[in-house]
Amino acid sequence: MNKHADALPQAAPPTGTEDPEAVEKLLEYAWTAYQRHVEDFGALDSKAATLSGFISIVLTLSTALLAYQGATSSQETILDWWALATRLVFSAAVLMLAASFFFCLLALRCRENKNQTSIANMVKEYDDCRRSDNPKRDVMIAGIKSLELAEKSRIENNNQKSRDLQRATAFLFCAFAFAVLGLIGQLIEIWKPSWEILR
Repeated sequence: MNKHADALPQAAPPTGTEDPEAVEKLLEYAWTAYQRHVEDFGALDSKAATLSGFISIVLTLSTALLAYQGATSSQETILDWWALATRLVFSAAVLMLAASFFFCLLALRCRENKNQTSIANMVKEYDDCRRSDNPKRDVMIAGIKSLELAEKSRIENNNQKSRDLQRATAFLFCAFAFAVLGLIGQLIEIWKPSWEILR
């Protein structure tokens, strides 16, 4: 027996990626995580579509009302600074609605999106791995790497969609605030003659 046998380096224990059962569990976890991000992607799209539909209706009505007020205003009303300020506030509300609608459309736009490897590519991957020691393990590892790229792409898309929806919501609240201010100004303009009579 060689007296230096004990000094030779021992074989490294198998890692998780060399165990087919461990790789199978990793593949199952990767698929579950990817599906969760796909569901989030669909939920964000649904919110953006609903919000954009609502804003488009309000924007259309607000623009038509603003145009009607401008067309029916008398010369005295046009020259009245209070009426002009009220109209500018309503115009700002319409602009905020338009900005909110724009960001909703941005949220609906899908950026570069990598999907998981197709079945044809996985079959080709299997054919390429058939000569390896453990083709099942190698194919599952290839599937995990594919899902990792697809998940990263979905996360980036979801984060961008969330930011666009946050901006759209912020502009919508600003539009609501301007609309309330414009309504108060409109009421003051209506009641102003009565106040002058009371004086």
